Formats: sequence, structure tokens, C-alpha cells
Amino acid sequence: MIDFDEILKDLELKRAAARPAAEHMAFDVHAALDGLGGEPDVAVGGPGGPVPFRSESAAVMVADALATIALARGGDDPLVLAAPGIIRDAVRDVRGRLADLEAGAAITAEDLSSLVEAALIRGGRHEVATALVMRRATPPEAGGSVAGPRVIRRSGHIVDWRESKIEVAIRKAFLSGGADPARRPPSRRGSVSAPRRSAPPTSPSRPSRTSCRRSW
Repeated sequence: MIDFDEILKDLELKRAAARPAAEHMAFDVHAALDGLGGEPDVAVGGPGGPVPFRSESAAVMVADALATIALARGGDDPLVLAAPGIIRDAVRDVRGRLADLEAGAAITAEDLSSLVEAALIRGGRHEVATALVMRRATPPEAGGSVAGPRVIRRSGHIVDWRESKIEVAIRKAFLSGGADPARRPPSRRGSVSAPRRSAPPTSPSRPSRTSCRRSW
């Protein structure tokens, strides 16, 4: 059975994700991070080169996702009201993951976003993780579509291939099942399958005596 309420919620969230950042509600991320302590010794890649990780960078991603929910549902939504705790829990999780890396390790901004997403999922904040994915996959676009691969929708319409929309569809499938899209399946390389046992040879069948009798 189709749940139209959920469809409408997704549409409102998608519209909110496409709105400019200037319209988003502001959250005090510094207050949410108060007392977390020192930062992990990890660098995050950026346009100007790697920079030391700061908890604020992860907190801003969570805050931006919560602001998207606020635009879609209003500032009195329970998730919005619980924003400080959600931001703090997600950032604490990310910091713990980064602390497990070697000192001086470097990650990309995309890696950090995936870590934030995974932290939200582990904390049971699937709707916030969905908003994060939608916001991340909706960059400001200028100009028309670029010639390239095309996709046939269920309705039969042919549209341009958009990697961002494909990512949203895949990740929403993971999120709907509570799975962690940042977790990779174990590699099969090096696994040895059990050899197949060949069937024992069969001896040629002998004709029965009854079949050799002549009929009179």
C-alpha cells in the first residue's frame, strides 16, 4: 500500500534541500560542542589543500540537515527542537571514528560527510541522514543539461543522467532499511571455494535378458 504521507514528506524535504542556505535556520554549533575536548589528529582535504579537522565542520553538516527539516516541517518539529543533542551525538561519533585512524591521516570532505551520515544512522536519526544526503546531492546548478547517458523512469519518461539523484535513490534505499551506506561489504578476494566433487563414473548398462527375448 502506498503511503502518500511519506511521499509528501519526501517531496517537501527535497524542495527544502534545494532552497539557498541563506533561508536556513541557524543553530549554535559551538554551544552543542562545548566540552568535547581536543580534536583528533586528522586532516581534511579542501579546495585550498588539507586542513586540520575541526568538530565544527562536522557539526555544520548536521545543522544544515536539521535546518532543511525545519524549512520543510517548521521550527517546532521534534527533531529541530532536539538539535543540540543530535549535533553533539553525531560529532562525538565522528570524532571517535577519526581517533581510530593513524595520527596525521588525511581524509576527503566527501569522506567526512559519509562519516557524519553514518553517525546519524547509528544514532537512529534516519530522517536527518536523509536530509543530509538530499542537501549534499543538491548543489547549485547553472545552465542546461549536459549531453550524456539518459535514464528511463518508471513512468516511461527519458531524462538526463544525474549522478546526484542516483546517489539519493541508492542511499534512501539503505536508509529505509536502517542500513549503513558507508559500510562496505567484505571483499571476496582471497576466498577459496570448496572444490566440486565430480560424480563417480557410471558403468555401461547391460541389456536385460527380457529385452533380448524374441517375441513369438
